Amino acid sequence: MPSGTHSEPGIDPIPYACQSITESDLECVRKALLSPSITRGKWVESFEAAVADACCAPEAVAVSNGTVALYLAMLAHGAGPHTHAICPAITFLATANAFLMCGAHLHYADVNAHNAQIDPGKLENQITAIRNAHPHADIMLASVSFAGDAGHLPEIDKICKAHGVIHIEDAAHSLGATYTGPSSEVFRSGSCVHSDAAILSFHPAKHITTGEGGMVLLHDASIARKVRRLRNHGFLADDPRPFDLQEPWAYCQSELGTNAWMTDIQAALGLSQLGRLQSILERRRELAAWYSEKLADRPFSSCLSVLPFNPHHAYHLQLIQWKTPTLRRLAYEHLHRCGIRVQIHYVPLYRQPLQRQRVISDAPLPGAESYYAGCMSLPLYPGLTDTQRDRVMECLRGFCDQQTPG
Repeated sequence: MPSGTHSEPGIDPIPYACQSITESDLECVRKALLSPSITRGKWVESFEAAVADACCAPEAVAVSNGTVALYLAMLAHGAGPHTHAICPAITFLATANAFLMCGAHLHYADVNAHNAQIDPGKLENQITAIRNAHPHADIMLASVSFAGDAGHLPEIDKICKAHGVIHIEDAAHSLGATYTGPSSEVFRSGSCVHSDAAILSFHPAKHITTGEGGMVLLHDASIARKVRRLRNHGFLADDPRPFDLQEPWAYCQSELGTNAWMTDIQAALGLSQLGRLQSILERRRELAAWYSEKLADRPFSSCLSVLPFNPHHAYHLQLIQWKTPTLRRLAYEHLHRCGIRVQIHYVPLYRQPLQRQRVISDAPLPGAESYYAGCMSLPLYPGLTDTQRDRVMECLRGFCDQQTPG
């Protein structure tokens, strides 16, 4: 997000997110570079298998980025001009853009004002209204495990199954998150137990990175094969071939695809990073628990609120809610002057000019507006030191002290 506010001279900035690269990461990348194949090779296959295991997903397909993962997952499930698609109003552009690139008719779902998760009651009413207006249309939902919280999945998926809606989990924020099912079983985000598919992003701000990269997770092997075909220009080497394409060098394109491969260099980095996922999650949760405890007291509680710590959460983002939009704007400018690069996740999608033109929406949506009015993300990443963490808190304290009488 562009910022018009700059740090005071001589202050080292603290970003809201930052990748962590170790010597073992560099060594894995070096090995990949020296491999016979630096794309479409064994590193990609190994990374896919490792991610599938980490998420308890039957199938995993590595692709070039998270947006492409969404797009291919949607296409493979039949998204097109006949589809009425739904995504939350609070999410990054990619969730909506992928549906629009498929040619779908897009609707925004309203969210809970406290945590930006889709509001289940409003969603069910929205699905019913779409079904009544378009009885022969396919309906598809992309729910978002926002900030790292996947707890919404069982309830949302139950609604989808009751209404014949295809459900894709946008798990770009939630690698490593867990949640409980109806009988208290514990499941993993991305497992596809409570969705038809899921996607991951490996952007540098995420839990693990491949520079850019994504993954499609599925439980249906035939749809996984379709994603692999779409990733590879619309053909696979072992696809059936007609009589006039029987030469050993021939290939057979059966559908329109693209080149969405992740390179082996990227996969090697991801495989190395995945080996540290538990320690990455532990540090993120440690920081989140500390933030939640400190921010619950004065002077912070007079100006902002913070959700209680949740041990199932993956904490891609550390969210806080300012009590008024004016406070949020003043705090944003103050923190940026202090070199604390807080972010806002996200501006409601229906405020974007393109989205206004392309989307079927009842905007503004009250839950989304209420959430957006005060939301802010504090610095949270494994490499954030205790000294930097304390600096964030002291800068926040200084601002809140100025706003609190007495």
